[in-house]
Amino acid sequence: MAQVDNGSSDQQALVESLAYGGDGVARVGGKVAFVPLAAPGDVLRLVARERRKSYIRAEIAQIVRGGAARREPACPLFGRCGGCQWQHVDYEAQLEAKRSILKHALRDLPLRVGEFVSAPAELGYRRRVRAHWRVRGGRIELGFFRAGTQRVVDAERCLLCAPELARAWDVLRARLGNVVDGGGTVVLLAGHSGDVHASLRIDRGRLRGDLDALLCDPLAGIVARDASGSVSRAGRGDLELDARGVRGSADAFAQAGASQDAALRRHVSALVPPDCDNLLELFAGVGN
Repeated sequence: MAQVDNGSSDQQALVESLAYGGDGVARVGGKVAFVPLAAPGDVLRLVARERRKSYIRAEIAQIVRGGAARREPACPLFGRCGGCQWQHVDYEAQLEAKRSILKHALRDLPLRVGEFVSAPAELGYRRRVRAHWRVRGGRIELGFFRAGTQRVVDAERCLLCAPELARAWDVLRARLGNVVDGGGTVVLLAGHSGDVHASLRIDRGRLRGDLDALLCDPLAGIVARDASGSVSRAGRGDLELDARGVRGSADAFAQAGASQDAALRRHVSALVPPDCDNLLELFAGVGN
């Protein structure tokens, strides 16, 4: 249940579900209320932060009673860092929310939602990650934006990253401040042999050092672009992503989880007729 603490209302409503984007969904006074960090079944006191004609955006003032789906998040930065939305929600409840979101998105099409394949691991699975960085007085801040802001939440680690990405994260924290100033975005992509490629976008500031200084195990290659569009490169231009020989670089899209990418390929392959000679994937990026 949820009580909106707006100084004039004591209406209550059940936090029923999770919405696309991560918010919990309640109904208050005939309006939908979207609540970050809420879990289905929670009993909450809420503060309304934004009122629109048909919905309210609210924040949690107090967790009166956590729902059955609520759990303790693994990451100590959860709630401040905007990189994750559902660490506080039991994984089975997350899967159910995704089924509901997909069904709603397809509601006007003659399609049905089939099998959902759960991930083998909730943490340490990402072979690709996008993070933000700032250099302040020679010190690097590397992490993700606080939700709804462009303030970097500095993170020593991201628990979603595969071990090779975690090692590359350490290299960037130690060396990036010697090579660039200002701030921007970095994408890391891990190959199947444990090497990592990086794509560095410099939104503010400039490249003031040699990119080769960043080439320390496991970082095998890097491409940097500044605000003027100038491109600099060091090391390898791409990586082998799996044993089939598919190659990719950090500046092109690739599926974030290698195991789920393999599961997707197996599922599609099972649907392809035996007499099919060619199959096109039109999702762009690295492709399969």
